[in-house]
Amino acid sequence: GGVTTSILALCAGLRSQGHEVKILTLSDRHESFRDGDEYYIRSFKAYYSPGVRFTVDFNDPLLKELEQWKPDIIHVHSEGTALTMAIRIAKHCDVPLVMTAHTDYAYFTFGKLKDLGLVKAFVTFVGGIAYKPAEKIVVPSQKALNFPFLSKFSDRLVVVPNGIEMDKYQKKLSEDEKLKMRKQLGIADEEKILVTVTRLSKEKNIEELIDYFPALLEKDPDIKLLIVGDGPDRKHLEKLTSKYHLDEKVIFVGRQSAKDVWRYYDLADIFVSASTFEVHSMSYLEALALGLPFL
Repeated sequence: GGVTTSILALCAGLRSQGHEVKILTLSDRHESFRDGDEYYIRSFKAYYSPGVRFTVDFNDPLLKELEQWKPDIIHVHSEGTALTMAIRIAKHCDVPLVMTAHTDYAYFTFGKLKDLGLVKAFVTFVGGIAYKPAEKIVVPSQKALNFPFLSKFSDRLVVVPNGIEMDKYQKKLSEDEKLKMRKQLGIADEEKILVTVTRLSKEKNIEELIDYFPALLEKDPDIKLLIVGDGPDRKHLEKLTSKYHLDEKVIFVGRQSAKDVWRYYDLADIFVSASTFEVHSMSYLEALALGLPFL
């Protein structure tokens, strides 16, 4: 996802300037482990939301190891149990804690009801609790400055746009590689390719792309849509595709390794998105880095 991509890019940038950076996150299993400078704390599935995990282990030996390392600053990108672990380390080491707000939670949770007064009051209250420990709050765009849940902290907000590791995306497929990928995906030589790279969830509005596709095919039947990514809305989107008889025209590529995503951008002719949820889209930046026009 975009948050992970931005974190990895930030870490790479800091390390390239000689800083020592360690990453603390949750593991995908019921055990903790360390992989170099990446620390994974055992966790459990949060059944209220697919893909979300939480931990109750705030005395893990790996946390004590990070406290002994004594960081100079802690930068948090999550409001969940990772924040609880970060607060513990920050207090123990007496160091500043910075947070980045990546998501419009009012929109994410309440959709079109986000502008209702009661909704704004609720998210402002919750945000006031979650972001109170931060000495500075980073947001990736001017749009994010107006998030209701950050309204109590206007004096702490600073805009730092997301960045990407350009060398990961400024690559080109050979003609042979393109022909091979087209064959594997069932795309004819004369067909043009539209691509979207995204988490398959309702707020990304992928449904609108599929709804519009039959009308687009009437204008140009030689096109296909590649949907790269996975998520909780996939089954619904696949059913919608079948409903419109688009199974041969809309291809669900699924989740791809971060090191291979650039291949799908480079294979395509146009990047498309119907999402109004974005704060500072990583996929837009990635598409532009490959010189791909987008709609």
